[in-house]
Amino acid sequence: MNQQEIEKIILQAAEETHSQLAATIRQDGRNTPLFGRDTPLDSLALVALIAAVETGLREHFDRDILLVNEDAMSRRRSPFRNVGALCDYIQELLA
Repeated sequence: MNQQEIEKIILQAAEETHSQLAATIRQDGRNTPLFGRDTPLDSLALVALIAAVETGLREHFDRDILLVNEDAMSRRRSPFRNVGALCDYIQELLA
């Protein structure tokens, strides 16, 4: 899986999620914030974002990837904080 393809899937899912909230996402490539301070996403919107990313990965790469698991939740720094962190996390899961 190409990192740029994964980033594109994440950014598309973030844009869709933000548009459903009538919120604006600050597009900044790998540094685009997804969840946490200074983002319009609450925990319910994060669930929608994760589901959209998983769907995008399945459609694009024909692989099922579960992003939420004990490892993701127990990390000191959330893999859902920005596009780069989530992209790196997805690549870890695929390795």
